[in-house]
Amino acid sequence: MNTPSEIKKPAIGLLVGGIFLAVIALVTLLMMIGNRVLRDLMGALSYVYGFYVYGLALLAMSVFAVLGAVSMIKGRGYGMAMTGAICSIVGGVLTGLPGWILVLPMGIWAFVALRRPAVKTLLKRDSTHPQTPS
Repeated sequence: MNTPSEIKKPAIGLLVGGIFLAVIALVTLLMMIGNRVLRDLMGALSYVYGFYVYGLALLAMSVFAVLGAVSMIKGRGYGMAMTGAICSIVGGVLTGLPGWILVLPMGIWAFVALRRPAVKTLLKRDSTHPQTPS
């Protein structure tokens, strides 16, 4: 099935945003794992664990964003695509300036595209009636 460009372009944007979000999450986790001095200076153990939770949450949101983008590109799975767009929006807000510049606009673009009635119908129809290979 050829996915219309009204879905494919925002899906590629969502994919790029999801990958960028994963990079931010991995950098956050690697900084906390590798920076023993910072952990010693902070002293508050719960504060340090908060960064681990933050990094893991961003990583989970990036996985959902990428899976949502793949669902959009394949042209099936409206629920997964919408979950990916929402995770991209939330992740973009949580990351600060880098996320506001790239991740947030891509998530909003995908969300707006998914709200169109024709796109909803296409993605819901294809997810409930899978095509059989001929």
